[in-house]
Order: sequence, then structure tokens, then C-alpha cells
Amino acid sequence: MSEGPDRLPHRPRVAFVCVRYGEPEKEYLRRQVAAFTRVETRILAWADHRAGGDEALDLVGPRWESNGGSRVVCAIRRRLGLESFAPSAAERDSIARYLDATRPAAIYAHVGFVGMRVLPIARNHGIPLVVHLHGIELQRAQRDRRTAHHLIDTLDASSHVIVVARYMKTWLREHGARTDHVRVIPMGAPIAPETSVPESSRDPRLVAIGRLVPCKGFDRAIEAVADVRDRFPGVRLRIVGDGPERERLEKLAAVLGVERHVAFLGRRPASETREHLDWSDLLIHPASDDPDGPEAFGVAITEAMAAGRPVLATECGGIPDQVVSGESGVLVRQHDRAALSEALFSLLASPERRRRMGTAARARAAACFDATEMAARVEDVLLDAAYARVRPLFAGLAARGV
Repeated sequence: MSEGPDRLPHRPRVAFVCVRYGEPEKEYLRRQVAAFTRVETRILAWADHRAGGDEALDLVGPRWESNGGSRVVCAIRRRLGLESFAPSAAERDSIARYLDATRPAAIYAHVGFVGMRVLPIARNHGIPLVVHLHGIELQRAQRDRRTAHHLIDTLDASSHVIVVARYMKTWLREHGARTDHVRVIPMGAPIAPETSVPESSRDPRLVAIGRLVPCKGFDRAIEAVADVRDRFPGVRLRIVGDGPERERLEKLAAVLGVERHVAFLGRRPASETREHLDWSDLLIHPASDDPDGPEAFGVAITEAMAAGRPVLATECGGIPDQVVSGESGVLVRQHDRAALSEALFSLLASPERRRRMGTAARARAAACFDATEMAARVEDVLLDAAYARVRPLFAGLAARGV
């Protein structure tokens, strides 16, 4: 916990900068902002997706592509990678005016690409920058050296860096970034009251939650359902989410003959997540590190654990930080269809084992991933950054007995 800020008579203002605010699949951002009590948060975004809310939010304005830039200029910027690394003139002016008007003590950039765009403006204003990495940046950095170079330069110049899993800090260290200012803070989930354990006599129910993209592994979840269908003819899988893979996944379910066992619910409000988890016996999340990189941290995994549901997932990215295999769920090797299907069969065949794992999962979520506690840890970092410039002054006053 920061020492100096608690003695001060006001909450420092922090500019929370993100691309889109209020998306249903990123409800954890709104939970985090709502949980902050020691900083005053002002939100700056390129797009507002809220259906409602009273958070103080300002818009950067249209992104470069829709702000009068010609297609040729936009193509050149994309070719040079500048759409990720540098703000356009319009963005720079808009953000600078916002900082002049709000005078934040620190800037909190959600994801590395936002940090890259904001860093030169933060430097010009002398405002400390905190960058929160969620994994997508490392995915792109692994396949593009220019991205890796700019990302590491940005993080090295930032006041503080937050990552959601230990492997991310290791990756940064192995690629030459300084890590003395990097903090590992997982994403949290609200720990709601316990719900009843599903009846063991009914047909088994699985749920998979997330954006329908290759790295989430929903195709392997469908294959696993096909593999256990003969032994569990009533098995059901709900896939909650949408994305570019949906058509391919629907065709795969048809080819494997399990289209009546798999329901594609599409994009649903975050408020429904607990309902789908309560309906289920377990969450299946067979993520992989291809083609874009590993799953940094499965928000759906933490939410399932908080709901007392065991998790069947893979040894991918930050998932081993979340699930203790054999205790709160089961982890298998990536791309191992036989191992995934065998683990699923074993879990479905033993309701008592699922119950024990669900109890352990909820206890682990409460101990390690409580949303309020994770927000407090992020807030500690923001306070450290906000008062970095004045801490020496207060230390000098304290030394003189003032």
C-alpha cells in the first residue's frame, strides 16, 4: 500500500485511456473503475459502448481513418505501423486538450497499443504513464519485431507497467525490457453467493464463453463433445460469444453431427454470464497459442471459478496461474484432442469430483482473484505513479517536522 497518498487531503485524478469503453465482453473494466475509491477516475476513449452509466467519460474523437485522412495516407501509416505506434495529429491535439483541461496526476492506459499512442503526449505534459497489458500486445509482438521494439520502448519509458500473468513479465525480461517497475495483477471477478450444485442425475451441461477467435479453441470444445456424445448422449454445450469463427464452428458442429448438442448464443450481456455458469456443470476453455499467441488470462475462467464451477482448460499462457490442475479443474496439453476428451469424460462421469473441484475453485477465486482486491492493487500502482513527483517533497517536509 502506498504511504504518502493516504496522508493527503484529496484523491488524485487519473485519466483512464482506452479504445472502447462499455463493451459487454469487457465488463471487468467498468467493475474496476467502479471499485476505485482512492483515485478520481476520468475516462477518455475513442468509442463509448455503454448502454448507460454515470462515469465521467470524454471522447478522443474520430479515429484517423474517419477523420479526413486520405486512403493513401492511411495505407502508408498502416504500412509503417503508425496506426498502432503513433497518434495522428487530430488524436494528439484532442488528447493534449483533454489533459490541459483535466490536469490528471497520472495516465492509465488500457493495453499497450494505447500506451504507445499516449506516451509522447504524456511526456510533453510531464504526466506519469501507467500501461496495463492484457496479452494482445505480446501476441502481435511475437510475430512482428517492429511492434516488439516499440512496445518495449514504451514500457521502459513508462512509470509503471501492469501485466495480468507471470509469463508476460518473463517474456518482457527475455526480450530485453526492464521489469523492475512491472507488477503482476490478475484480472478479478466478483465473488457472489454460492449457488446450488447441479443435479447429478440430469444430462451434463458445458459452457464456453468468449470471443469466437482461433486462440480460444472452441473448435476443440466441439470436438470433445463429439467424442463423449456416445457415452453421454444428452450432453449439451452452450457457446456464449460471437466473432469471425462462428460460421466455421457451426459448420464443424454439423460435420461432426453434434449440431443439436451445441447452442451458439451469440454475444450476450455480461449480466447473463452468471446465469450461464449456474446452468452448467463446468467451463471448457481449450485455448492455444496459435496463430496469434497464448491466452494471457481467461476472464471467463475466473468468473467460472467464482461461481463454483470447475474448469477444463489447457496449459496455455496465463491459465496455469488461474487453475490448479487436479484441484480446481483440469489442465491438458494444447492441441491434444485425446487428452481433452478423456479429461472431459472423466469429469462428466464423476459428479462428486466436479463438486469438490467447484468448491476448491470458488475458494481459490476468493483468495486470489477477488475483483475488489485486484482493483485495490491496481489503485496502489496508480497512486504510486500519481505521487511519484511529489513524494520527495513530502519526504523532505516530514524530515523537517512539517
